Amino acid sequence: MKSISLDARVHNIDDVHRAVYKFADRVSAEITMSDDGLKVLVEILPLSRFKGDLDKLAQELNIELTDQTLRRKVKEETEAIRNVILAHTFSQVGRD
Repeated sequence: MKSISLDARVHNIDDVHRAVYKFADRVSAEITMSDDGLKVLVEILPLSRFKGDLDKLAQELNIELTDQTLRRKVKEETEAIRNVILAHTFSQVGRD
């Protein structure tokens, strides 16, 4: 078993779940949040078929977590623009 401690002020819990899910074919994970909501603990439990290095997998998980966090931030920052584009596109439907 390998544990990763994360700062919940930096990493959204949904991002943690998304990142861990990417590795569901190799490991299972238990995700817990501290009582004060400041720490997230991810315990990586290898599945019986996993033959890799848990330290390497933990590094890959951190990279995936960064990716998921950035995806969420970009989605939030571009939501208004996407909504304008969609509204414009649908307002043009049937005008021909």
